[in-house]
Amino acid sequence: MSATVRGISPADRSGSIGQDGTREYSIVYKVGTDDRNDGPQKARTAFGIPNVGDLYQPGNDFDEAAIVVGKEATQGDSPWEWEVEVRYSTKLDDPKLLMQPQMPDNPLLQQPRPTYGSQERRILIPGRYNDPTLPASDKAFQLGILAPNWELFDPQPEAEISEPVVSYRRNVKTFVGAELMALANCVNSDQWQGAEERQLKMSAPHADPMYHQACGDYWQISFAIAFRWETWDIQLLNQGTFYWPDGLPANPFTPPSTNSPKCLVDDYGNRRIVNLTTDGKRSTSATPTFTRIRFFREIAFGSLGLI
Repeated sequence: MSATVRGISPADRSGSIGQDGTREYSIVYKVGTDDRNDGPQKARTAFGIPNVGDLYQPGNDFDEAAIVVGKEATQGDSPWEWEVEVRYSTKLDDPKLLMQPQMPDNPLLQQPRPTYGSQERRILIPGRYNDPTLPASDKAFQLGILAPNWELFDPQPEAEISEPVVSYRRNVKTFVGAELMALANCVNSDQWQGAEERQLKMSAPHADPMYHQACGDYWQISFAIAFRWETWDIQLLNQGTFYWPDGLPANPFTPPSTNSPKCLVDDYGNRRIVNLTTDGKRSTSATPTFTRIRFFREIAFGSLGLI
């Protein structure tokens, strides 16, 4: 049950211009179908026939001010043959048609469109940059949040942040619930829409049941994707109350006698927090190190079909 455009009828093309400058055109498309029970709706929406709101550009003709204002399908002498008249005009009853393309009759054929917003939240500040105007290329923090005596602030400082969020809606006939729910809290493993790997995180998608006479029951799925410039990796300042002089042993629970953990204490016997290197030694550098954890599940956002 498919309708196929065979071409434009050369005998039925027309165009006119009025005293007010209104230009009008008429094009007739020849359409064939493989099912005699197909009706005018099938013929009118055959692939290759312009939609209402499309520009006039058949063959070598083009008029950027004329758009489709109506279509009419008429059955020919054969039940497998149709003629679809497409009418164009530069004069519109609804001027919004010039600014907004006509959506397909079938919602399942509509392309997802992005909308941009934001979400506000408070976070514990994980770290900061030596130079906020020129952060490191790997977006890793270079300093911890420390008091002037190089102790961690207690409690840790918080900040209000605004995260950009891009949202998409996609119409589908069916979906697998478990696969949709598994997208919650995933980050991008690929570069997507200009964002680098793991800069985007998917919120739990929403699915709403819908109905349209062209396709019956279907689902509208909403996706919200939050952007974080640094990364959605978890970055933790490497600090602790003890350290390994020779680096972390193979089994830290039964270390060799020559490499026992040590700590610094103050005059009252209280352990001091020290900066650590990535292998558990005491860091003597003024630049702390951070542990970076790829905590969230990673998927290719390019496979979601949103663009």
